[in-house]
Amino acid sequence: MKPPKSNPLPPPSALPYTFKANLAEYRRRLGIWRFILAFGLTFIIFLRFGVLAWALTVVLITAVILTVMYLLSRRSLTLTKTHIEFTNSFGKVKKLEYHDIQSFRIFVNYVEPSFGLTPRIIIATDKRPFVSLVGMYWNLEDLDRLLSTIKDKKIDTEYFEDFAYSAQIAKQFPHSVPVYERHPYWIAFGIVILLLVVISVGVLLSMTVFD
Repeated sequence: MKPPKSNPLPPPSALPYTFKANLAEYRRRLGIWRFILAFGLTFIIFLRFGVLAWALTVVLITAVILTVMYLLSRRSLTLTKTHIEFTNSFGKVKKLEYHDIQSFRIFVNYVEPSFGLTPRIIIATDKRPFVSLVGMYWNLEDLDRLLSTIKDKKIDTEYFEDFAYSAQIAKQFPHSVPVYERHPYWIAFGIVILLLVVISVGVLLSMTVFD
């Protein structure tokens, strides 16, 4: 996605217009080598705790990956004549009237950690974020249609063509991003602890049951 001056936008779509998350680009960038590396690392569990603990770990990791991809694919965005509807991974719908949009920011070169550059659109009110759309998880043509509709509604847009990192965006526009993006280290630390607890409990249970 580039500014319209260098990449003309398609005409606004007939409304309502709905598009769903598209993980084709995500799967392409994920690549088979990441799975091979993750699978290889699980052999540390095999060497330390045995085949049953290793099998349990592989099943848990596979289940987590498949669950995350399924949840990501469930998201959708609907453009109506009066508002935008966003359906999240769990089916919850939230709406935002066009006249309540205070910021529509496009980060053309957003740096997605470990995946590289991708466009990112952030829609927010003056007090809270509404939705963040990272191009790696959506069809870029759909994002262009979204932008075309926003232009048609005479809503101001902001373009940022320099490299943009999550921490920079959170610092510059704190009310435009969710809590987990404003405090990524605490969230990451909590996830690691949770995973360690789940794996440890699973290993102990397997050793108890099959001892």
